Amino acid sequence: MASKVLLSAVLLVSVGVCHGDHHADYSQSKPTSAEGDVEHVCNGECPEYELLCSTPEYDVRRYKSALWVSTTVPHLSLSQASARGRKLLHDYFGGANDKHLKMSHTSPMVTQTREPSESPVREITVSLLLPKKVAKTPPKPADPWVVIDLVPETIMYVKKFGGRSPRVGFVADREAHNFFKTLKANKEPHPGEDGYYYVAQYGSEDSSDHDMHNEIWVFALNERTYKWLEFNDLTADGEGLPQCLHGNEEPMTWKKMDQSHIPLLTRERCSTTYCQAPKKCPKYELSEVKGVDDESIHLKQYKDFRALAYIPPTCYYDTAIHASAGPLLNPWTTRVGVPASDVAGTITVAIEKREELDGKSSCQKLYNVWYFAGGGTRSQEDRNMLENENGFRTPKTVEAVHHGKTAGSSPIYTKCFGGNAYYEPITITSTAKLLMERLRDQKKCFLGDHVGVWEFHPQSRLFDHYNEITVFADLDCSEQEGRPPFTFHLPVSKDYSRTEARPSLGHQCDTHECPETTTIMGLENNLQIFEYKSANWFYSKSPSKSCSNEEAFHKALNPLLSYLNGKNENNSRIDMTRPLYGQARDI
Repeated sequence: MASKVLLSAVLLVSVGVCHGDHHADYSQSKPTSAEGDVEHVCNGECPEYELLCSTPEYDVRRYKSALWVSTTVPHLSLSQASARGRKLLHDYFGGANDKHLKMSHTSPMVTQTREPSESPVREITVSLLLPKKVAKTPPKPADPWVVIDLVPETIMYVKKFGGRSPRVGFVADREAHNFFKTLKANKEPHPGEDGYYYVAQYGSEDSSDHDMHNEIWVFALNERTYKWLEFNDLTADGEGLPQCLHGNEEPMTWKKMDQSHIPLLTRERCSTTYCQAPKKCPKYELSEVKGVDDESIHLKQYKDFRALAYIPPTCYYDTAIHASAGPLLNPWTTRVGVPASDVAGTITVAIEKREELDGKSSCQKLYNVWYFAGGGTRSQEDRNMLENENGFRTPKTVEAVHHGKTAGSSPIYTKCFGGNAYYEPITITSTAKLLMERLRDQKKCFLGDHVGVWEFHPQSRLFDHYNEITVFADLDCSEQEGRPPFTFHLPVSKDYSRTEARPSLGHQCDTHECPETTTIMGLENNLQIFEYKSANWFYSKSPSKSCSNEEAFHKALNPLLSYLNGKNENNSRIDMTRPLYGQARDI
């Protein structure tokens, strides 16, 4: 029998859930939590967190979303870069801001870094929590390299270690290396030894040795990574969750910061060290945009860009992100020949629908999600990598955006911004609006019916994210006709704003025999597209016409039940398999 592709909808019952302090059966010994130590050394305002569980070696904490102020210093020396970053943040808190406002220092001082790869120079970011009383309207730093970011609610592995000095150095590197080994030995999901780690220091520069309290933090997951797991039905088996949370059947809930409480996180200047080896970073030429008085806006031309693109069948920004990762990852490694960890970044292109092409009733926005890297040669093979593989008809609006031209070879206008792009659709649209307005003021032409959201950093990086908003340049103004103006709104699904736990009924085939299936694609609202493998099916038809679907269903079901209950040539009873399908047609 030919395989069937079906669209299944699962009806779920809503259940309210909250997480308290949960201690897993890792060890029967008393957990050696550092929570009490933190309360003792935390003078002043500190980030709020919940202790989810503990092991004898480390804690698992969930930190609440908050605004942080950071500065990034590329340097050979971790200790020297940390000291320089401390100085810049100390100046900001001391009044080096547009309001000349002096603020009380928060705690801890957090240093974000990772072990150097091919180059001994690495990015080192030093961060402090922004005080709550100024968070809604934070003073603008006087130094353009001091930036403010939203850090969403995040679950971290936390290990305490001692220290005699407030400086971060080789001791922190050693402690982080050992912590990564511990997490690997315990089979904890984490970014790996080449991922980011964080040194949290609660003591001040004039603290005595015994007052120093240091911690190593390692990223476990946040809402974006959790909802990707949930979207692909992986959380039921505990995949991607810390080991001490396995067996807890209660789905996690997440809280976002109100968008109205998030300041516009644009940048005064753009980093040049945001993409580093071992990532396969594409090469580019950067030019100033004449007449535009904004150092964060540039004209960029990529030289060796290659990408794989996917058009997710959704109307929503958040679903486009979740639905694209699976379809892109496997083809990327097989067709592009680059490990997924070497992908330079992702692009989510939001396209304004053309009603004359795709009708009034279709989505307001369409999406095209790209994984990209360097190393391209502008060959036909690289251009073929831009083809879409979603199995659906490509919307005509998407086909018309570039009129058949290869998008990766076209110049683009860019404006950088910070924060975590998934959590800040308003920041995205506000930044896009600023970019377009500045270009229009100088009579620059561009393709104004879509914008690209470029993300260069993984979710394991908490501070000083580097992102870009891009629009394609139309240097001779020849491609303006027929393009609807981009409306500055990114629709999100109901799941994006969901604050209650996603209910679950468990796997539908835990108690009954079912045909083998392969999930092709997930969609919003618990919809899935899956494929049935070849199997033998049996069916019955209603013996007579009916006036309702319910009546027709029962007439057709009775012969099946009789067959299963022993009215067959072997007089044997047969357990009913799942699922039971009913098909009705009007006559």
